[in-house]
Amino acid sequence: MRKTILRGVERKGSTYYLNRPFPLIGHLYFGLIDRGLNIIQARITSLCNLSCRFCSVDAGQSSRRIAEFMVWDPEWFSEWVDLIVSYKEDGVDVLFDAAGDPVTNPLLPEFIRLTKRNRKVRWVILETRLHGATRQLIDELAEAGLDRINVSIDTLDAQKAAYLSGNPSYNIENVVKLVEYAFHQHGIDVHVAPVWIPGVNDHDLEEIVEWAIRNGFGRRIPPLGIQKYVVHPHGRKIQNIDEPSWEEWERFLRRLEDKYGVKLVLSMSDYGLRKSKQFKPPLRRGDETWVIIVGEGPYQHEFLGVTKDYKWALTLLSKKEVIEEGDIILARIIRDKDGILIAVPT
Repeated sequence: MRKTILRGVERKGSTYYLNRPFPLIGHLYFGLIDRGLNIIQARITSLCNLSCRFCSVDAGQSSRRIAEFMVWDPEWFSEWVDLIVSYKEDGVDVLFDAAGDPVTNPLLPEFIRLTKRNRKVRWVILETRLHGATRQLIDELAEAGLDRINVSIDTLDAQKAAYLSGNPSYNIENVVKLVEYAFHQHGIDVHVAPVWIPGVNDHDLEEIVEWAIRNGFGRRIPPLGIQKYVVHPHGRKIQNIDEPSWEEWERFLRRLEDKYGVKLVLSMSDYGLRKSKQFKPPLRRGDETWVIIVGEGPYQHEFLGVTKDYKWALTLLSKKEVIEEGDIILARIIRDKDGILIAVPT
């Protein structure tokens, strides 16, 4: 059973369920992020049913996180989407990504349907590994209006895929079938986004390139966007594998471009992206504001907070103070980039 914490916040185990009227801008792990482009990041969950060995956001069952987030009110979420979109010119994309995987939110089709209602929204995109998805879910996403799937597939080898995903139940053959079903049966475009892990999946990426070309993926943008393996402070690292330099990464992509005749070194324009008016909370670095503590945040010494006027979510950092659920604390904003608010007690 879920426990009510504050208005619009319930908790079950380590997961917060967020509903009206809890604000959905200001936090990295849930809600909406506007980075000043004609695309908005939409985060409706931080949960993931895989535990990839190279995960940059430390998601999944092997995560060190102590709190997770699930947005549970599609209508409320769509109102925030509409608010941000209203600040921008026509042709806004909405990318459902996550510090996890969006398919772990069972309300995903409804979130997409309500987002697609906005006439200024050009494309609705889903970034996912599709583990746990079914044909029925693909049918529902297509009916809801999903335009593109950015699918993360790092190898087509079943054994290696299970190893890299950190989950022995991960079935890459099923994922491949779902991707092809979405593309060929429903016309949902596909952009394949593997991670290059030097010495681990070099040859596998060649097979993925051939698969993408063979299926004709990438009707509106290039079919592939190969990512560089990057070690993040909160992320996971594969033992004995060094992060490649950007120069090494580009040389690897150029070699594949020459071999297969497909564009792999991409720019913003390849994705149809451009700078756009940015929506941000009015709080700026150095400002002070009263914060209501909802509870612990994703990691130790982090707390989920909301401004006392209930307009903006934020993260409070504190190593010294004894902070408890329901406390009201005067805090100073120390970071406001892209509307993601981080504060410390004054």
